[in-house]
Amino acid sequence: MHSIRHTLVVRTWSVGRILLCCWMLQVFALPATAQSRSFLLPMTTTLVAQDDPAEDADFEEGLKFRLGQGVPVDEAQAFSHFQQAAERGHVLAKAFIASQLFLGTGVEKDQQQANAVSTEILDELTALADGGDPIAEERLSQIYLLGIGVDQDLRKAFNWMEKAADQRNIEAEFWLGFYYFHGFGTDQDKALAVEWMRRAARRGYPEAQFELGRAYLGAEGVEKDNGYAAEWLEKAAKQGHANAQTLLGVMYRNGEGVDRDLEAATQWLKKAADQGNADATEILATLRSEEDEDEGVGPDENQMSDGTSAGLLVLLALAFLFFGKVLSLIFGRKFSGARGCLTCCIILFALSVAATVVSGIVTVMRRPNSGSEEIAELVSGNIGRAMGELFLPALICYVVLRLSGERFRKTKPVEGQEEEKRDQPETT
Repeated sequence: MHSIRHTLVVRTWSVGRILLCCWMLQVFALPATAQSRSFLLPMTTTLVAQDDPAEDADFEEGLKFRLGQGVPVDEAQAFSHFQQAAERGHVLAKAFIASQLFLGTGVEKDQQQANAVSTEILDELTALADGGDPIAEERLSQIYLLGIGVDQDLRKAFNWMEKAADQRNIEAEFWLGFYYFHGFGTDQDKALAVEWMRRAARRGYPEAQFELGRAYLGAEGVEKDNGYAAEWLEKAAKQGHANAQTLLGVMYRNGEGVDRDLEAATQWLKKAADQGNADATEILATLRSEEDEDEGVGPDENQMSDGTSAGLLVLLALAFLFFGKVLSLIFGRKFSGARGCLTCCIILFALSVAATVVSGIVTVMRRPNSGSEEIAELVSGNIGRAMGELFLPALICYVVLRLSGERFRKTKPVEGQEEEKRDQPETT
């Protein structure tokens, strides 16, 4: 009875360890979606004006497409939703329409119409801003910055944007950084500008992520860091930011901050070109012409990939054959191939964790302003890659051990058991 209970406990613990490894693989190795990490991001400010009609679904949808919240950035879709809300008299929707018409984002440029819309809503928008509505403050700042239906006033623009940013309006945080970066209505301070942009970038605002990536790329207000630039540009690119997609494609083509990858470069440039980005279209045409010239030169990529896979299988087979013998020589005790390979996997994972900790410490020392989210992402990414590379061979080795009946850790003999074995007569 005791033996059966012991066997059940051992088997249950073995299954539990396998399930735990699978769970850790899911958490660390598999790429998390934006939705799965959304709980890490601070709550954004209220989407609807406090004194405006209760809720307007079209206005909320317009903001989602404008800010890239849960959907790719799409200025045309944003304008369409704002227009429907404006038809019902939504003041803030009209404010967004005025700026889009003035700049020609998501709609054909029409500055005359933009001025007319701005003049129509100016008094009501100012009243909302005076009442402390952060979106109204941010929109009023844009109107004074661009001079839409009013005389341009950079100081007023800065003051209204600062008020909105102090209320954690995500767009205002970015634009206040933009004002500091260019010295609009205030003294130029690129270091402070980067910090304000970083706040919005950490909260997922793609325009801020793009500008922060450019700042690291050009050493504007921060120390030059192409790797960090690529990270921020990729965040913006994944949210549909065409300029970020273009710049990231160029970095992949040139191998700046990332490993050179013409396939990835082509993919990002095509996404930007599909959105009508002229620079991406031109660079993509040049890249394709270069690929045509190189066609037929060098080994086929698929063959290389197959060769690499075959090589990995051979290495795994060699590992089974020799790891056990190598460890036997080192420790002076017998190791099977599977047991030796599993031991090496564990040792490699431990070394990877140690290297990740050191890398995190170095990152904090080099970038004192790095946030906890960035450090957590760095650590989880490195550990995830290590688990992704070592999990499958370790699992194979463990299954082989269990099927063969061999334990990974040899149990100590029960007291007196060894003496009994010695006393037993040898059979011939």
